[in-house]
Order: sequence, then structure tokens, then C-alpha cells
Amino acid sequence: MPGQPVPGQQENDPTPLGPGQDVPLTPYTQVIQSYQQAALDATNQSLIPGSERDLVREYFAGLGE
Repeated sequence: MPGQPVPGQQENDPTPLGPGQDVPLTPYTQVIQSYQQAALDATNQSLIPGSERDLVREYFAGLGE
């Protein structure tokens, strides 16, 4: 849902970067589980149309391969 923080992330806004500063990166393996859980929770709460629920599940199952 728009306006809600992604699970596992801080709710505070990050400190703005100055010119030439690198954007801090978080390894994929540290965030994928939170994103997967948020997507699956959305499918269970009927926030995603029924026709697309299987697609969401297949997408995250494919990422684990």
C-alpha cells in the first residue's frame, strides 16, 4: 500500500546524500524475504486481484531457484 514502510526497513527518512556520495546498497538476500512476505500478505488480504495472485507466488518462487 502506498505510504506504508516496507517490512524490515526503518520508518525514518534516510539522511539526504550530498553531491558525489554513493547510494548505500543493501544486499538482495537481506531484503527479499521482507518483500516476499509483504507481497504474499497482500495476496491474502485481497489487495491483489485473484487472477494475479498465482503470478505473484510464482514470481517469488522463481527467485528462490
